[in-house]
Amino acid sequence: MLTPARLRLNTEPYRGEIAAPDHAARVAIVRQSLCAACGDYARAQYRFIHRYFAYLAAELEAHRDGLEQALLPYGRLYAVDDWTWSALRPLPRAWIAAGEAMLPVSFAFWDGIAVTAVEGDATRVRALMAAEISVLPMEVETFPEMFRGFWRDEKLPVSPFRLPLHLRQAIPAA
Repeated sequence: MLTPARLRLNTEPYRGEIAAPDHAARVAIVRQSLCAACGDYARAQYRFIHRYFAYLAAELEAHRDGLEQALLPYGRLYAVDDWTWSALRPLPRAWIAAGEAMLPVSFAFWDGIAVTAVEGDATRVRALMAAEISVLPMEVETFPEMFRGFWRDEKLPVSPFRLPLHLRQAIPAA
């Protein structure tokens, strides 16, 4: 049986600048891009993005020893922080189907089975809950289980800072 794909930070190649010198710079680029997609004057959404990336870093840190052990066979090709890109991708200013209606949300996450909304507006939260859509508060303190161990069902880290498949050139035979 095929498992539906989760929408991750690495699902598609990042379309922006790909020549970032290190992990911190790449994270900053993606955070900035996500914040820009939130629109102007979206301070609560910006805080959520920063809190989300802080959570991802803390989750990796809490499991660093085991992740380092799992990556040992690959020498220095991968680093534990590379697993950041396996986390679920927040979709800023998303619209979620709820029966015949489309409901706007600050963020949506797709875990391969269901959508989870992140919303701070009480009216929107009530509408989402009435449509039986899982909702996290914008000021979430503890991320639920679906966000934990985001690397577990991927064999190796994959960076979003890669060329799209159609732009890669074939490697000539030796």
